Amino acid sequence: MLRIAKIIVGALAGGLLFLGGAMATEANLAIDKATSTFTKSTFDYVVVSPSNEQLETFTANKLAVDSIFPVYHYENTLKGNASAKINLLLSDKMANYDISFFNPRRIIAGEFKGDGLLLDEVAARKLAVGVGDTVSFPLGGGNFKFQVAAIYAEVKYVTLSYGIAMTTYTPTMKASFAKPANSYQLAFIASKNKSVCAEMLEGYLPYGLLASYEEFKEVQDASRPAGTYTDEEWETLVQGSYAHYKETWEAQPHLNSVQDKETFMQGADDAVATKREGSFQLTMLFAIITPLALGGAYVGFDFLGRKGDEEAKTAGALKANLRKGLIINEGISTGVGLGIAMAGVGIYGAAKGTFFASTFLLYSLPILGALIISIPLAIVYSNLVYGKE
Repeated sequence: MLRIAKIIVGALAGGLLFLGGAMATEANLAIDKATSTFTKSTFDYVVVSPSNEQLETFTANKLAVDSIFPVYHYENTLKGNASAKINLLLSDKMANYDISFFNPRRIIAGEFKGDGLLLDEVAARKLAVGVGDTVSFPLGGGNFKFQVAAIYAEVKYVTLSYGIAMTTYTPTMKASFAKPANSYQLAFIASKNKSVCAEMLEGYLPYGLLASYEEFKEVQDASRPAGTYTDEEWETLVQGSYAHYKETWEAQPHLNSVQDKETFMQGADDAVATKREGSFQLTMLFAIITPLALGGAYVGFDFLGRKGDEEAKTAGALKANLRKGLIINEGISTGVGLGIAMAGVGIYGAAKGTFFASTFLLYSLPILGALIISIPLAIVYSNLVYGKE
């Protein structure tokens, strides 16, 4: 009876060890879905470097576009209670910010009422700040301070994966640059009719990257040969050169200048979910295999013990040696206790939604590995002891 009890307890403990990890994984899948960057953002398209004229044209197309949110993107070192490199998004058109990653459906703490700094939880953690704390950052030739207004769920987007901060691009900020950017880096577009919007964006070119005629002429004027052309002749020459430059630029491929939401997100949340689903499946597989492996080990050792008893001249002596040699029995007793403890941690983490299965497995696998390795060690040890006697 004791032998059977040990087999059952060991099998259940082994299964519980990995079932706890499975439960933690499942809980985190639910969290991913609840705070998904993809499903809880309402933009449909992102365009890269639109010119102001293009944005005006898009906004005027009421059949295609519901709202547009353009942003300037800087990589900057922000300082709160700690300093960290953070993606800084700035916009002077914050009225439509909620079609982006930062929207009320993904808020964790605080509230945005038009003023202050918005952080995703990665940025908040790196800067060691919460709602109401002050964060500063250099920009252009100035230094700016904002109070944290709200914190949002982590933005799981590959390019912006190390934290995002967003706030209003003020006239003072713009004035801090000797030469402010002449176009936004990105513009989020929420469509009114997706097919009509897709048609509108067909053949889109990022004209914000094209030098304006004034910029082009300024460069050409700097190298104008003295006394060679009249002003009228020079103007005609520059206009011709600019037309050629523009034609050449437009003929070049501008890959990924307009992307639908699925492409832009690069499957970030889907990739995370897929990885965790894979981890969940692996964990469930271990939950099935582990009881069988541990149960089989017990049965195997019991069989070896009985066989040894039959062959031994002194059954009592062999039993004693096997009891010493089959250290897996004592190892399993310890493993059962550790397994139950770790499973408890896993279940608690699953309930709290904060324990990642990948971490759980890293701690669980060494225990299983130690138990499996102890099987041949026990056999070798018992054979050595038996051989001496």
